[in-house]
Amino acid sequence: MKKPSSIIRNEQGFILPYILFVVVIILMIVKTNIEIYQNELEITERQIEQIKAETLFQMARTMVIDELEKDRNIPSSGMSYDFPNGSVHVIINTKSDTELQLLFKIVLSKTQYTFEILDTIVLERSIL
Repeated sequence: MKKPSSIIRNEQGFILPYILFVVVIILMIVKTNIEIYQNELEITERQIEQIKAETLFQMARTMVIDELEKDRNIPSSGMSYDFPNGSVHVIINTKSDTELQLLFKIVLSKTQYTFEILDTIVLERSIL
């Protein structure tokens, strides 16, 4: 009959501290990776919301320019647009005959994030 290994039968706890150390290191690595993954999910969500806001800004800006070139009339209360992803309110300030300063207030529908973008446009013809 074979004699059992002295390492297995050693009751002084020689292997246990090493195993505990390795297990703690592995658990720390797993926990860190989980936290990194959660942060990446949050960053991705915010980037998607920013892309939606930029899309709303571009759509509203194009509509404002089209309406101003058609009507040549600046509404005193500004302009409001509703889109599937949110709403945009535009406040218009006149800087000169052809230059306008536009303040876009963008509210996304699902998350209620609010963005404000200040833009200056120069029209081809005078609106005054």
